[in-house]
Amino acid sequence: MLILICGPFCETLLFQTLLVAVAKAFKLPKLGQLLVSVGGFATAHFMLSIPTGITAGLICGSYLAFTYIKFCERSILSAILSTWGMHAAFNLLTLLSTILSRYAGTVGTPH
Repeated sequence: MLILICGPFCETLLFQTLLVAVAKAFKLPKLGQLLVSVGGFATAHFMLSIPTGITAGLICGSYLAFTYIKFCERSILSAILSTWGMHAAFNLLTLLSTILSRYAGTVGTPH
């Protein structure tokens, strides 16, 4: 449950909400805000592994930062909820693919 709900929520608050707000406070343009957010998100995910850093950190982090910045034009609440929801969906897909790949490796093998 942590990986699906709490983790994405906390990471949204830290890596999108806080870091984008700091970047805005320094009057960075939207591209600068995106880079600051992705930098923090990717750094945290590169600590897990290089493949995780690239896929989750850089690729998903870029999408999440873009989504957050775009939805901020509507409201901060919609930005947080949309980013959190997408992050949770990414984590759910990752969890399901991990479970399926482990299960698929045991299909047809004697126990």
